[in-house]
Amino acid sequence: MKTKLRKFTAWFLCLTVLLMTVPMSSFADVVIPGTGTGAGTGGVATNSTTPVNYDLWVNDVRITSNNLTVACGAGTAVYDPDINVLTLTDAEITTGCSLEYLGSGILSRVDDLEIVVLGDCTITNTGGEGISTYHQDASYNLIPHDLKVCGSGTLTINEDTAYYGYGIYCTGNLIIADATIDITSAMTGLWANGNIDIADSTVTVDAFEVMTMGMTGPVKMSGFGIVTNTGAINIENSTLDITSALHGAILLGNPGPAGSLTIDSGNLTLNGEYGIEDGNPAFTSNVVINGGHVDITANTAATNMPESSFRFNNFYGVSAGELDEKTCTIDLLPSTSRIDLPVSTIESASDTDYVVRPALTAYFEPDSAIVDATTGTNESIKIDYYNPMVNPTGLDTGYNNIYEYNIEFPVKYVYATTLSGTLTVPIPNKCFPISAKIVGGAMETSYTSTTVTFPVTLDVASGKASKSIMIEYRGLYDLTLDL
Repeated sequence: MKTKLRKFTAWFLCLTVLLMTVPMSSFADVVIPGTGTGAGTGGVATNSTTPVNYDLWVNDVRITSNNLTVACGAGTAVYDPDINVLTLTDAEITTGCSLEYLGSGILSRVDDLEIVVLGDCTITNTGGEGISTYHQDASYNLIPHDLKVCGSGTLTINEDTAYYGYGIYCTGNLIIADATIDITSAMTGLWANGNIDIADSTVTVDAFEVMTMGMTGPVKMSGFGIVTNTGAINIENSTLDITSALHGAILLGNPGPAGSLTIDSGNLTLNGEYGIEDGNPAFTSNVVINGGHVDITANTAATNMPESSFRFNNFYGVSAGELDEKTCTIDLLPSTSRIDLPVSTIESASDTDYVVRPALTAYFEPDSAIVDATTGTNESIKIDYYNPMVNPTGLDTGYNNIYEYNIEFPVKYVYATTLSGTLTVPIPNKCFPISAKIVGGAMETSYTSTTVTFPVTLDVASGKASKSIMIEYRGLYDLTLDL
C-alpha cells in the first residue's frame, strides 16, 4: 500500500513540474461555443492573437488585424486601426465586395473612417459604388457611418452599373478635404444621407446617361451630380465641375426634409437639367452664397427654386442671366455707399407734373455699403415746392414751411425690411435754413448753402427702398434770390 502511495505521489509531482514548464499560451486557442461571435467563428476567442475582423473591405478583401494591407494592382491599401485611417497608395481597385448584393470597391461600416489618397489611385467598375458605407438595420433603415476622404494624391472613380453606379455613397456625413477626386458614374457622383463638406479640394463629376431595360422597354438612366438626402452641402475654397446628363447637378433633399447649400468660396461649374435642384416637394430648401464664382448651364433652368430661397451676402449675386433662365452666373457685384437721386420738383403753376432739375443734388448714404442696383433711370426724389403740405398737427413753433419728399430707388439682396442711412436733399428755393426737421423724425445733422442732411430709415419691399417724408423748415427767405 505504501509502495502504491509513493508511486502515485511521484507521478503527481512529475506531472506538476511538467505543467509548470509549459507556457500558458499553449492553452489559449480555446473557443467557448455559444458565447459570442469571436473572430467570426461563432465563439469568443480567448487568444489575444486571434485575428480581429474589421467591418472594412477593399478590393473584395476583408481587412483583419492579421491582414492590414491589401494588394490593389500595383499599389496597396493599408489600414491603421489605431487611428482609423485607410491609406491608398497608387491603388488599383477593380473588384467589389458583394455584401448585401452590392459591389463596392471600398465598403466601410467603420464609424468615422478616414481615407487618405496618395499617388494615382483608381476604382473601376466594381459593380456598384466606388466607395460605400451602405448599411441597413433590420427595419431597412440606413445606419449612419461618417466618412472622410483626403490626401495629396488623385482618386479616379469609374462606375458604369445602371441604378447602382455611385461614385461615393455615404450613409452619414461625408467630408472631402484637401483632395482631388474625378468621378464618372452611371448614377450619382457624391451621395450622402447627411451633410457633405467640401473644402480645399478639386472635384469633378460626370453622371452620364446609360440605357437600361425598364418595364416597357429600354429607358434612359442618369443620376445626379451631388446629392444630400437630408442634410447640407457646404463648399469652401474648392473647384467643382459637376455634370448630370438628365437631372440636377446638385440636388437638395431627395425628397426628404429640406436641404441647404452654402458656398463660401471657390469656383463651381454646374451642368444638368437644373444647376441647383430642390427635391423637397414643398421647395423649402435654401441656398446661401457668401462668396465664390458659379457658372450654370441648364437644360431647363439654373434652378427650380424661387429666388426667395437664395440669400446672397458680401456683395455676391447674379451677375449674368437669371435664376429662372438656362444660363446664370453668380459672382462678386459692384457695391455702393451712395445712391444719387435725380431730383424732380414742382415749383410753379406752370409745372403740371414733376420736372427734372439737373442742377439740384440729392443722395442717400446707407449705414453699410450695399450692392449697387442703380440703373440711372429708376432712382428719384420728388419734391413739391409749389404746393406746401399741411402738417396734420400744425407747424411746429417757428417753422415757416413744410414740404413733402418722395424717395425711391431699386435695391438687390437687401433682406431686411428697412434700410438706415442719411438723406441729403436740396434746400427749398430762396431759403437759408436756421434749422430743419423731419415730421415725426430727426433734426438735421448738417447743412450747406444748398443742401441739408438727415438720418432716415427707408422701407424695403419688392426690390425697392422708398419713403415719403415731410420736412419742416425754419429759416430766412430772400425773395429776390433765385437759387
